[in-house]
Amino acid sequence: MTQLTLTNFKERIQSFVDGVEDVRELYALMTFIPLDSIQDFVRNEIETFTSITSKSAYYGSLPIDDMLSPQVVQLLLSFNQSQHSQALVSKSWHMLCGRNQVIHLRHIYGCILKNKYVAFDASKNRSIVVHAKRKVLYAMEQQQGFIGPMTMATATRLCQSGDRLLMHDGEYEFDYEKLQTKTDISLIGVGKNVLCLRQRNCYHPGRRIYVENIEFPSARHCFTGPQQLVLKKCRFKSSALNISGNGDINETIVDECIFSDVTHTAILIEAIATKVHLLNNEFIRCATMTLPDEMLGVVLVSGDIEREPDWQSTLQLKCTGNLFVDCNNCPFAEDSHNGFHLVDSDRYLLESNVFRSSSHYNFDANKMYKGQ
Repeated sequence: MTQLTLTNFKERIQSFVDGVEDVRELYALMTFIPLDSIQDFVRNEIETFTSITSKSAYYGSLPIDDMLSPQVVQLLLSFNQSQHSQALVSKSWHMLCGRNQVIHLRHIYGCILKNKYVAFDASKNRSIVVHAKRKVLYAMEQQQGFIGPMTMATATRLCQSGDRLLMHDGEYEFDYEKLQTKTDISLIGVGKNVLCLRQRNCYHPGRRIYVENIEFPSARHCFTGPQQLVLKKCRFKSSALNISGNGDINETIVDECIFSDVTHTAILIEAIATKVHLLNNEFIRCATMTLPDEMLGVVLVSGDIEREPDWQSTLQLKCTGNLFVDCNNCPFAEDSHNGFHLVDSDRYLLESNVFRSSSHYNFDANKMYKGQ
């Protein structure tokens, strides 16, 4: 083997330099050159740049933090929902992502905690953060006095009457048996993907339940007997809602919810229920399955409320501001038989509802229909 001398080393390096075709091939070699020598060389070269080269070098070489103000960088980072990896880029980005997180939490918590239906006393009741994985509260949550985070099973077991469960994105199963002993419980989804997967009846005799911003997928979800049930901004995708009662005074409010792609009836109201309010909801492609001998109501009152000799339904149904889009059946109906004719009853208040369909169906969205 030929032993290389100092001259040989330098000659080979010079030969390598002469043969490179891209400046990036010199990056490793430049680490052996004093920084001040490189800086002097670069400064001299910058003086020879044309205006076009100067602009290209500015936008192509400088870090984004040098080109944009921290406020602009923070805004750009906010468009990415997953900022965890971005926070690892640099200390400044970590700080900016932290600021975005605080803004995001203030926004979502500020929206959902304004609850006109359930009174909340922070001196007596607790806000419990429910999260499938997170173990530590954010600083903003600590400042608000929240407790947690904990799993849904733990939160259901520990919560007391008047508490609210703040459920972050994830899939949850509700333990309704444990919730039956509570009253004035709020189940609030924090985020856009809070899913309730438990497919069973929810029986709350004499209780008040508030549910907001939770999606109920692919099942028929039954709520029976609460003194007051409020469903606010929930989503029922390919799933339906059953509303019943327990013979006592009860009230159900469905407000700003979305029902989509429900092939049969979207909301089934049993005549034993008392007060039902459907306010500003959207029904999209619901009750689309029509059988040869049957039609469906998007909202259907079930049970023969007129023929029982020993019992008279006290049902009062108020429906205002609801939108029906591409539904193949009438918006509101009693029972489900061949065809429909209009029914006039003071138990129903239907107003400001809209029916839109691209098919030949043209129902009156402010009338109750009844099977013949």
